[in-house]
Amino acid sequence: MKIVHENNLPYEPAIKGDCENYVGISEMSVTYIQEPDCTEDRDGDYQKLRIEARDGGGGFFLNLKTDSWSIDNPEGITEIVNDFKKRLNEKIGDL
Repeated sequence: MKIVHENNLPYEPAIKGDCENYVGISEMSVTYIQEPDCTEDRDGDYQKLRIEARDGGGGFFLNLKTDSWSIDNPEGITEIVNDFKKRLNEKIGDL
């Protein structure tokens, strides 16, 4: 089985019999977690950052969702986004 972006599914009649070997991805998400920072009054709740990739027909875009996510340097968020892009690229090719 080959996992590809939904726009790359083989729809040509000549290879229609091969379509069963393909699965398309139209969106993907990963939720990252970390310990709460020292200023939060939470009893063991993790901070969560959810990154979603969706394709509305013009290519994937990323959507970041969180109630609270603390970083102590800008490279921290860049590393997380790069990790997500790597995971997505492993599934569908270059983002």
